Amino acid sequence: MTTKLVLTHGAAMRRKYGVRAQQVDEALRRLVEADRARGLATRVVRLDEPGDLTGTQARPLGDPADPRATKDTVDAVYRALRPDYLMLLDAPDVIPQQAIAQGVFQDEDETVPSDLPYACEAPFSDDARDFTAPTRVVGRLPGITGDGDPAMLVRALTFAQRWAPRSREEHEECFAIAAWIMADSTELSLRNAIGHPRGAERVPPRTFEWPEALLARRTHYINCHGVDGESEFEGQYMQQYPISHSAKYVATRLKEGTVAVVQCCYGAQLYDPREEGSFVPMVNTYLGHGAVTYFGASTTSYGADVANSGCDHLCQFFLKHLLGGASAGRAALEARLEYMDGHPRLDPLDLKTLVQFDLFGDPSIHPVKPAAHAKAAEDEIHARLASGRKERRERLAGRGEALREASTVAGDAGSPPPAGVRELLESKVRELGGGKPRITSHRLESRPGAREKPVRRAVHVATATLDHGPTGRKRRVVVIAHEKDGRVTSVRELHARG
Repeated sequence: MTTKLVLTHGAAMRRKYGVRAQQVDEALRRLVEADRARGLATRVVRLDEPGDLTGTQARPLGDPADPRATKDTVDAVYRALRPDYLMLLDAPDVIPQQAIAQGVFQDEDETVPSDLPYACEAPFSDDARDFTAPTRVVGRLPGITGDGDPAMLVRALTFAQRWAPRSREEHEECFAIAAWIMADSTELSLRNAIGHPRGAERVPPRTFEWPEALLARRTHYINCHGVDGESEFEGQYMQQYPISHSAKYVATRLKEGTVAVVQCCYGAQLYDPREEGSFVPMVNTYLGHGAVTYFGASTTSYGADVANSGCDHLCQFFLKHLLGGASAGRAALEARLEYMDGHPRLDPLDLKTLVQFDLFGDPSIHPVKPAAHAKAAEDEIHARLASGRKERRERLAGRGEALREASTVAGDAGSPPPAGVRELLESKVRELGGGKPRITSHRLESRPGAREKPVRRAVHVATATLDHGPTGRKRRVVVIAHEKDGRVTSVRELHARG
């Protein structure tokens, strides 16, 4: 029986790291031994090596840059071994993220790199609407894209090997950073996730040079602006966009065992720092300097400034389940399912939010001791968790399939909105400071098994750019209206986190 399946590509690793790929192999060997002591049977499979595929009936994967072939091979191995955890090892230049181009909200991101398809039974597709039934517990432990030095990946594997669960109280003392304009939304998310309010450090007036006492806290929750191909996040107040968090600054200041939940645009982008002329990505920096769990987005993300919406919900759900004692991988799956449960009619922005946020780190790690085992010794905790794991997986898989069957999703372009709906959208955008919006309309289509009366349902998405004055910095605002037979049933507004 395989409890945890680690998938990588041997030839791609050797091309990337040369003889130093042996350092990764040695770190993997130590992780497997540590897992065995925790009661986990971990199997490492190199998708291109026939010997590793014995008993799976999967064909060896040739070109790791082929996303369809990679998805097919991953699915074949997973179905043969049925692990409780699936870990993808290394960056997209070894195991590609799947590029999602259809079904998602259209902005400057041509595609959305995502590991969500690996968490679903559905076959290869570039359409987000095909991946609304996540059933697998998946995480990725990445090295640095394009970097031939495996040191960062080896360190990340070492931290995954040495992890130990800590008390909920230790993780509740959260280090939270919020752009000033998003502080109310951030504090609401923390209240919902933790159970009582936790103040966020607002930027401005604060800046990125955080004292060690704050950085030493085991949970980091960051809701700021992120920028494509950059290793820094930004705050915001009016026309000010000061640096709020810097990968270079935190690199040597993180505590081992840190958990990071990041709502920022591009907060978990796995770019090649040499191509971008940038420092190492934030996600690599965290995992290579002590963090064991990082949850973030590959592209432009959207949430509310005062209330909660979009990525605010998904991230707080993840933190809530993590603090409840779930493994990092299960917390990610539970968060996706809870998000779908609260959005039975998935519009294009909902779909983008679902596919863009992924878990980075070993999915089997339990950063927080479950309340029922808070006083137990570590080996006893592992034994208790193992006893109900298969049942939890079956329950979550059934829930994912049921949600897919019951949900409706935004289809291709539908009829333009009725005049009253258009006027409402334009008015809302003007209130937020935007000009004439671009409006797209989509049919809401029931999945097979969904039981809905034959009524007209549609979703209308109004997009505008807010100009923040002489700095030239602009920010996108989105207003979404759901319509039923010409009547608006709900309206929400979201702002880009970049």
